[in-house]
Amino acid sequence: MMRAGSLRVDAPPALGRSGGLAATERIRLLKFVSVFAVGGTERQVVTMAEGLDRARFELHLACFRRSGELLKQLTVAPPRVVEYHIRNLYGERSVRERLRFAAYIRQSRIRIVHTYGFYANVFAIPAAKLGRVPVTVASIRDTGAYLTPMKRRVQRRSDVDSRSCASMLIDW
Repeated sequence: MMRAGSLRVDAPPALGRSGGLAATERIRLLKFVSVFAVGGTERQVVTMAEGLDRARFELHLACFRRSGELLKQLTVAPPRVVEYHIRNLYGERSVRERLRFAAYIRQSRIRIVHTYGFYANVFAIPAAKLGRVPVTVASIRDTGAYLTPMKRRVQRRSDVDSRSCASMLIDW
């Protein structure tokens, strides 16, 4: 176990005493975006997916709606993008989908969950923690001009937790 700020972080099983990954173990990385519509964030996710070193990383993708022009441009694995259907962040269906997401990341042994935007951050970061993902990164990709004060507080909380783990990514 490692500590990052006040957040407890369990080291992945593949980490040895030196903190490095086993030579044959790829880092399982999940990127979560709302939809693959044409936009700056979505384009960066697709570009990263296309250029990621497959020898070092095993990429997983997730979204709320499996649609959008950029999804068609994704030519590399994974051929499957996992979709989590929700209408809001607080309903019964949202809770069920979060539990399904936590089960997926636990079963897939995901080591890093990286989310993009308010809804993806608020949906996936708590579920990733439930799934015992050692590193979560919540990307805030706008100025927050359209967020209510409550949404800003919720988003800020997700960002604080993920920033405390950011230094671990550098070591990986």
